[in-house]
This record gives sequence, structure tokens and C-alpha cells, in this order.
Amino acid sequence: MRTQTGGGHLIMVISYLHTIAEAVDDVLWLELRPPDPQPDG
Repeated sequence: MRTQTGGGHLIMVISYLHTIAEAVDDVLWLELRPPDPQPDG
């Protein structure tokens, strides 16, 4: 994948495998969390 891209291209990888994420130079890590409960009133 790295060799197939030229300069100025962005590749977005979504993976649950940490080994793949470690091979990518720049990784944006997102975690989904339940929303905070809203106070009543």
C-alpha cells in the first residue's frame, strides 16, 4: 500500500490489528465511547 501511493495522497486505514497500525507512519486513533448522560432539567 505504501509503495502504491505517490506524494500528496492520503490513505485512510481502519483496522483492528495493531500490527498494521504500527507499520503506518501517521495513525489517527479513534475510540467510540457512550455519550455522557445529560442532567435533568
